Amino acid sequence: TGQTMRLTTVLAAAGLAATAGGVNAQDLATATADWSGFYAGIYAGYGIDRAEETSSSSSFSQPDGDFTFDYSMQTAGTAITTLLGDVRAGYNFQHGSLVLGLEASAGAGVLDKSVSLDYELDVTDGEEPEDGFNLDLGMRKTFSAGAIGTFTGQVGFAFGAWLVYGRGGRAVTHATTKLSWDGTYTNGEDAPIPLAANSQVSGVLFGTTFAVGAQTKLNEQMSIGAELGVVSFREQEVSETGIALDLPITPIGVTAIPDIGAVSIYTAKVGVNYHF
Repeated sequence: TGQTMRLTTVLAAAGLAATAGGVNAQDLATATADWSGFYAGIYAGYGIDRAEETSSSSSFSQPDGDFTFDYSMQTAGTAITTLLGDVRAGYNFQHGSLVLGLEASAGAGVLDKSVSLDYELDVTDGEEPEDGFNLDLGMRKTFSAGAIGTFTGQVGFAFGAWLVYGRGGRAVTHATTKLSWDGTYTNGEDAPIPLAANSQVSGVLFGTTFAVGAQTKLNEQMSIGAELGVVSFREQEVSETGIALDLPITPIGVTAIPDIGAVSIYTAKVGVNYHF
């Protein structure tokens, strides 16, 4: 009887241990990962300009008395397409499934875009050829930036090993915008008069950034993630100081000078994070 009681006690203890072990394994399988604390990551991807490349051309020919006016104009604009990379660091606060965070990043890409205008006006006089004239003019405006910094706040939702989030904040870069004109004006049989002017501005630009993404924990320290975002910067105005062409005639048919405008880039990145 004593042996039977001891055997019953051992079996009962083993059953309780097995039951407890099953509950713990199930809890681990469904537990929400811990995203709180400091982390650092490396991300890489691609950026595409929200503005498309543009190209247009026009021409015009019209007689007016003894004169014939002929002009042609071509405009073009390039868009940003660039590889992107960044390093980032931040801190998360987690309460249940809610994850709040702050993050800073420093990255780089080739943020170059431009607009151009090529114009030619030729006026001929059938009676007095020496009274004719020609205007040949070109304009180039370029925007260039490299490094990008971001400072964002984040709101996320954790479930299992996953974290989905949205974040937004400020972006900063150092940019240079250049404007140049070149060409010639020829009046009758006189020598061509060169036309040239240049101006540029460089400085820090502040903008905005927004992104949505997801991460999954590989283990307690490592996670991988992917995100889609947009980074936008306002237009960088070029001072007209130094731009003085003193054109002797008005360029017929030029209704507007092409402009770069604001710079906005769609981004897609993947990366790896280390959680301290």
